[in-house]
Amino acid sequence: MKPRLKSGCFGLFRNEKYLNEGDTVLVDHPQYGRIVKSILQINGGEIWLTGLSLQSTPACDLGAVPTDAVLGKLVWSVQPPN
Repeated sequence: MKPRLKSGCFGLFRNEKYLNEGDTVLVDHPQYGRIVKSILQINGGEIWLTGLSLQSTPACDLGAVPTDAVLGKLVWSVQPPN
């Protein structure tokens, strides 16, 4: 999730009922396992995910996932020391 979250960062994710586009979420993806991504778009009971890094898996490859695959929303993070 670079540049938002650096390698070695600790994040606190909380189960949230309401999700918004742009939220950073922990998702149990059916193909990629547990991943951290940003919500690109919400369509009813499905969400499209995206990464912010150029090396991230493209949204079209991630596909739409059900909203119940979201394990939590990022509410706090600690960056590692430089």
